[in-house]
Amino acid sequence: MGRVRVTYATLDDLEKLPYFPPNLARATHGRDYIPASGFAFFRANQSEATINISILDDDEPERSESVFVELLDATLVEKLQNRPIPNSPRLGPKIETIAHLIIIANDDAFGILQLSAPVVRVAENHVGPIINVTRTGGAFADVSVKFKAVPMTAVAGEDYSIASSDVVLLEGEISKAVPMYIINDIYPELEESFLVHLLNETTGGAKVGVLTEAIIIIEASDDPYGLFGFQITKLTVEEPEFNSVKVNLPIIRNSGTLGNVTVLWVATINGQLATGDLRVVSGNVTFAPGETIQTLLLEVLADDVPEIE
Repeated sequence: MGRVRVTYATLDDLEKLPYFPPNLARATHGRDYIPASGFAFFRANQSEATINISILDDDEPERSESVFVELLDATLVEKLQNRPIPNSPRLGPKIETIAHLIIIANDDAFGILQLSAPVVRVAENHVGPIINVTRTGGAFADVSVKFKAVPMTAVAGEDYSIASSDVVLLEGEISKAVPMYIINDIYPELEESFLVHLLNETTGGAKVGVLTEAIIIIEASDDPYGLFGFQITKLTVEEPEFNSVKVNLPIIRNSGTLGNVTVLWVATINGQLATGDLRVVSGNVTFAPGETIQTLLLEVLADDVPEIE
């Protein structure tokens, strides 16, 4: 009945009331919202009125924050009868005269998760983090993201292993290693690779970013094309008195035996080419795939020059 004016105002950011939830994040006036105060008018038979609070937009990641609006007074400004009605109008219980306005978390408050690089090269004997999940935007709350490793030329359980299917970042953390490691073995292998893929499955309010796939390249290891050396590293040969003598020097291929490999050789005496002592002083020897030994044929020449070993 009649026309009523209700006075309202936003509560000060630092004001604490006993019925506020504990550890409540409060919005900051002038930065998150514009403080408001004024009047709401109710006409006869009107049961509802709207109060407008201006929320300020910015680019800063923020978790949910609270603004409180309190009703301060109710006053009758137009009567419909001259006979006064005691204690009317009036405000209800204190707990019903304060409205709780929540500005929801914004500007990616809990972070955008993605991989730290599209391609990573790593040695087979590498120990430690291989690739990270990074967190941009905000770093509020504990968050996680699921991932999977997809074999390409590398084999799961033989070349690499996954310790967990989740990457967990605690509140405030902006980078975390993907829990996986490279398996170091003694077998000669060529370059191998597998794919790390972030799934669109997160917790804690985080989102998945753009870079969700990365190729992990395990570099060739354990000398897949071979380690080459002479089978005999010291051989004594008498210089012939006439013509020449032929000497066989086996070259062996250890470790891997992949690919066609050409080994270059050169013969020297005291740092100089052994011209005059050998018919041929340089050349090459070729190993086919799977071959482990080849023979270098040297021809020692006779001469009239006195020489020591």
